[in-house]
Amino acid sequence: MTHVLVTGAAGHIGRHVVDDLPRHGYRVTATDRKPLGDPRPERGLTRDLRDRELVREALRGVEALVHLAAIPHPDPEDPAGRFTANCHTAYLALDEAGRAGVRRIMAASSIGALGLAWSAHPRSPGRVPVDESHATLAEDPYGLSKLVPEPVAEGTHRRWGTDTVCLRFPFTGTGARLTRQLAAVHAEPGRHASDLWGRPDTRDAAADVRAADAVTEDPADEGSEVLLRHGRNMRWHRAPAPRAGPF
Repeated sequence: MTHVLVTGAAGHIGRHVVDDLPRHGYRVTATDRKPLGDPRPERGLTRDLRDRELVREALRGVEALVHLAAIPHPDPEDPAGRFTANCHTAYLALDEAGRAGVRRIMAASSIGALGLAWSAHPRSPGRVPVDESHATLAEDPYGLSKLVPEPVAEGTHRRWGTDTVCLRFPFTGTGARLTRQLAAVHAEPGRHASDLWGRPDTRDAAADVRAADAVTEDPADEGSEVLLRHGRNMRWHRAPAPRAGPF
C-alpha cells in the first residue's frame, strides 16, 4: 500500500485528492497551513511548508509526493511575495523528497505557466492542441511562479533519480462553481482562449493525480512523452539506472 504525502491538502484540489487516494488503497499524510479537518489521513501536519523541518517530518516513511501547496492565483498587492512563496515551497518539497528517497513526485503546475492567462498583453496559443513543446511566453509573476517548479522537477530527477510528473491544471471546479464557469465560456468563448477553454471537474483532476502516481515507466525509450488531458500537460522523466556512488 503506497504511502503518499499530499501538500496543500486543504486546498480545492487537495481536498479531492485526499478523498480519492484512500478510496483506492493509498495511505496519506497531509500537510497544509490550514487545519484539514479530515480523519482519513494517517497524519495531518499544520504548518508552513517553507519550514524545512516540517517537510522532513512529513516525508518520513513516504514513498510518493503529491505537491499541491501553492497560492493558486495572482496577487496584485504583492506579486513578488507570491512568486517567492510558490517557488520556495516547490524547491524545498521536491528537493527534500528526492533526498529522502521518495520514488515518485507529482507536482501541480498550471496552465498559467504557458504565459497566456495572466499576461499583460493579449496572447493566444500558437497552435492547438497545446503540448509541452509549445513556446513558454510567461512574463507575469504568477505564470513564472508556476513555470519555475517544472525545471525544479527536472533538476530533482537529474540530481536524485526521482521520477517526476508535472500537471498543468487549468481552472477546476465541481457543482455550481463548475456550472458557472462552463456557462461563462459558452457565452463568450473568445475571452477564454488564453486558458485554452479547460474546465475539468476537480474529481477528474484528483483521478489524474492518482494516475500520475500509478505510472511506473516512461512509455518512450528516451526523453519524455506528453499526455494531454483536460488541457493539461502530463510529463514523464525516466529515472536512470542505479550507478555507483551518490551521483
